[in-house]
Amino acid sequence: MTKYGTIPTEAHPSSDSQIISNIKGRISSTLATTRSWKEIIQPESLCLPTTFIEYGRRIKMNAGYFRMNYVIIILFLLFLILLWHFISLIVLIATMTAWLFLYLVQDYPLMISGPCHLR
Repeated sequence: MTKYGTIPTEAHPSSDSQIISNIKGRISSTLATTRSWKEIIQPESLCLPTTFIEYGRRIKMNAGYFRMNYVIIILFLLFLILLWHFISLIVLIATMTAWLFLYLVQDYPLMISGPCHLR
């Protein structure tokens, strides 16, 4: 795995164990950004803002701070909703698997027909 700002020394991971360790590292670093679930539901933190600008500032700050927690909640609710639509659930799982594979395994951008040149 390469570090930020360095040039990759190899184009493709050399073994399955390297791919698996790469996936584990990215998953653990992503899940490390989750905040404590107790922080979300603290009643003493809940007070109404006084102005519309304050609403916007709080929503933006809250969304950034609890981003991974909100993603987990949304994915869980989507899973529960799709339990009654089995074909849609299979399509969602296949799409997520393909996306996660492309996101987690690749250290370099995916190019389908070569780099895009702007004119």
